Amino acid sequence: MKIQSFVKSVCLFSAAALVLIMHPAIAQDEVATITGTVSAWEWDEEDNVTKVSITTDDEDIIVGNNSLGKELLNLVDHAVQATGVISANENEEKIILLSEYKDLGKAEIEDEDEESESDDE
Repeated sequence: MKIQSFVKSVCLFSAAALVLIMHPAIAQDEVATITGTVSAWEWDEEDNVTKVSITTDDEDIIVGNNSLGKELLNLVDHAVQATGVISANENEEKIILLSEYKDLGKAEIEDEDEESESDDE
């Protein structure tokens, strides 16, 4: 009886390990620290920001909806350094589930008109 229970446990553990190894979405999860600007990603019908992303030099990473992620709703246009688990959703968009972040202050965002004027000079 104990041997059968042990064998079942080993088989279940092996199957779970195989799924983790073979499933690319699970295998791609990684802990990372990113730096970028908090940007509005989604709004409700009253134009309140309901989801944000962190815009880095290379990409937009959507912020997950845990308690720390909700705090970033009040930091749109702020630069942040954020650490968390990054994974991909069903649309292949990257999502970070924050474990910590640091507000680096209001980001300096160049206005496109100012940028084109300085290019003309």
